[in-house]
Amino acid sequence: MPPSEGAKGSLAVVAPQLFQEWSGTFLEREPDVPPEYYVTIDNGITETISEDWLEPAPAGSPLPPVEEYPWPT
Repeated sequence: MPPSEGAKGSLAVVAPQLFQEWSGTFLEREPDVPPEYYVTIDNGITETISEDWLEPAPAGSPLPPVEEYPWPT
């Protein structure tokens, strides 16, 4: 799933994910389909974005303050 137009090019944080082995179940990912992640964009909105749309933050990008993470730690 691509990011929304407002999220493209924005800094974001990949939210904590719950990973589980789904092989052999109806939830198994199809071959050649990249995984999707919950990503919190710098405007505070969380979206589901496919791995192939994610890029590393440019060098020198600020780290988000820990207290502003929108999920429990």
